[in-house]
Amino acid sequence: MNNSRVYAFDLIRALAAILVIIFHAGLPYLTNNISPWMITDPVEGSKIVDLTVWLSHRFQMHLFFIMSGYFANQVIAKKGLATFFTARIKKIFIPLLIGGIILLPLIVEFFEKKIIPAGIFNGNFQNPYRIENWSKVLLAHLWYLYYLMGFSLLLIPMVKFSLLKKLGQFFQANSKLALIMFCSIVFSIHLMMNSPLSINDTLSFKIDWLVFGYYFVFFCAGYLINEDSNLEKISELPTRVLVFTSGASAVVSLILITIKNELAPSFSPVFMDLMISVTTTIYCLAILLAIFNTCYKSYNQKNVVFSYLSDASYAVYIVHLPFVILFQRMAYFWQVPALLKWGIVGFATLACSFLFYQLIVRYSPIGTFLHGKRAFPSA
Repeated sequence: MNNSRVYAFDLIRALAAILVIIFHAGLPYLTNNISPWMITDPVEGSKIVDLTVWLSHRFQMHLFFIMSGYFANQVIAKKGLATFFTARIKKIFIPLLIGGIILLPLIVEFFEKKIIPAGIFNGNFQNPYRIENWSKVLLAHLWYLYYLMGFSLLLIPMVKFSLLKKLGQFFQANSKLALIMFCSIVFSIHLMMNSPLSINDTLSFKIDWLVFGYYFVFFCAGYLINEDSNLEKISELPTRVLVFTSGASAVVSLILITIKNELAPSFSPVFMDLMISVTTTIYCLAILLAIFNTCYKSYNQKNVVFSYLSDASYAVYIVHLPFVILFQRMAYFWQVPALLKWGIVGFATLACSFLFYQLIVRYSPIGTFLHGKRAFPSA
């Protein structure tokens, strides 16, 4: 097992957080309503936004769960299961609870009242925290914490009784079979969850067991990456082949989706769904391998900027959605192209989210509670 720090993962964590913001910032500016969103902008959608949202959604949350599994292994190996459980309560359950009380009632207001920009500062926030909102089964983006807490609870007995260790040893001895099994599971769930965005992220406390199982597979994959020489094996894969495979499979998948949508009566829907699931599975796994391969080979050295972005990524993920909604509402009446709105909303959200981390979290009691005390930089 490799317990040394892998600096490449700083960049991957930062990339995952930025991708999620870019994804959410673009949802009102799609050319068609492929995803439910609280804001429908009157501007004509952008094909570039469509493409970016489609591409990123198929792997962005996977990065988070793979990283979570990897760091779970690190904590358990260094400090044991008891410390791991305590850390999960501090870093996942309590932020989920506090985020639910502070952030979610406000988001519910947006969903229910369809607030327009003209009224955003003159009464629409009169009662955003009314008690009945607290009982709404709406998790919004905090579903990630909810599922991650569930994964952590499942992981404890699996580690306690050496189930993951035995599974890892089996996969090491039967690497080809392990690859076939992993691809088959991902493909099967893609096929069963046939939808425009491929994976329907849950938004409520009612667990979607298909989604839960899907991301748990990637969580366990992240846990097992830390075993033996798995990272080295990934880094030895040909980068150009991975990039080409991910690009080619994405193009083929998009062509198939277009054919299905425009020429559906001429083709068997079962066959089309099967082919789309095959190509999206190849894209998902190839792009993930390409990211880990490239970052591990090219960026696995200490970098102050990447370390800072990585440290901020968790807080940025938690706080970004209200900023996204606010800026999307402010941009509602702007007479500018969708692509420009998307860029402004995304940049403003990134700036405010990282500023929030710097001013409110990093050196505050919140940051100390989550990550330990940091020395404030001297002048």
